[in-house]
Amino acid sequence: MNYIAYDEMSSFDYEGEKTYSYHRNKLYLRADSAKVVDNGTVKPENANLIEPVIKFDLNRSYLVKNEMMTLDMLRTNDWERPVYFTSIGSSNTLGLNDYFQNEGFAYRLVPVKSSSAGRIDSDIMYDNLMNTYRWGNMNDPNIVIDHTINRTTRIVKIRDNFRDLAILLAQEGDTVRAKEVIARCDEIMPISIFIHGVFDVDYANAYYTVGDMEGGDNFLREVVKISTQELDLFFGLDRDLRMRCDMDIQFSMETYRRVLRNLMVNNREELFNELEPKFNEYMMLYEGR
Repeated sequence: MNYIAYDEMSSFDYEGEKTYSYHRNKLYLRADSAKVVDNGTVKPENANLIEPVIKFDLNRSYLVKNEMMTLDMLRTNDWERPVYFTSIGSSNTLGLNDYFQNEGFAYRLVPVKSSSAGRIDSDIMYDNLMNTYRWGNMNDPNIVIDHTINRTTRIVKIRDNFRDLAILLAQEGDTVRAKEVIARCDEIMPISIFIHGVFDVDYANAYYTVGDMEGGDNFLREVVKISTQELDLFFGLDRDLRMRCDMDIQFSMETYRRVLRNLMVNNREELFNELEPKFNEYMMLYEGR
């Protein structure tokens, strides 16, 4: 950042316009191990995981102003205050995804590298989802949960966060809290109100991981029930209308297919054998359309 800020070094004239350059796309950010433990950025038990120098790659040869601002903020802040990003996978994360810690609705930058973006601190996320965040009206049957609301809850990954936390807690041996997390999610986003689709199928893994096989089966039955209602409607239309709904049909078919795949992975053979024949019927209808 010192180089970029020094105008005489970083600027040059290109076709009559002042242009700024930076000769590297691989950057680093230092972290004082004692400091980040003392101020709570990293738990003491994870001190051995701290990387004193975070190396990251922009994977491109340019920076825009908001990214320069972010880099300058990171350097100036020097781990004094928490820094959060709202999402992963975008260019605005500057290649720092491996150092993101998912705490609920945002990702905190920590000097601990994860094998996958969005590592979870189970204690922090549990407290946020179960105690800190205030949930309201999503379980009210008098409130219309339209496409926009449904889509928004998926974008902010509410059910995904509950699922991932429950699975992590179970893997850590805390099945009591894992079951509490599942129960809380079912309370605030009841299956009777929130229509489930292709992106919700893997939520069943939370049930299966804590040993609630019946709960997982019931969840997937409800997903298939909705897909069946949709497909019966689509295939009952005349050909012209049905062709116009082709994308919706594919979406419902893929949801059903993912349910069957999930059942296979979790060795739920009995339910798989119960649901597969109907799926094959829909496949024949679709291929003969």
